[in-house]
Amino acid sequence: MSDLVGYREANDAVLNLASAQRDRVTIFARLIPADGVAEADRCLTAVARGLKLHPCSDEFDNPGFDGVFALGGGRPTLSFLAVCRACRQAAA
Repeated sequence: MSDLVGYREANDAVLNLASAQRDRVTIFARLIPADGVAEADRCLTAVARGLKLHPCSDEFDNPGFDGVFALGGGRPTLSFLAVCRACRQAAA
């Protein structure tokens, strides 16, 4: 579910796909806290429309993401937050 070394390679794959199919594909990049602003900015500057963060695996409440949530610069930045059954059970 989570890649502790980061998602740069996977992000590159979907960025390439979206570049070739802009009219058919909208992508969301994934991050880990160590990737921070640099990877988010790289993907959003390319063709990513937003960031996909998963509360169970990506620790989006980690202070390493503070700069990511401050990004914008006039770009649309959508955040897709997936909540799985395990997350709901852990919160109960």
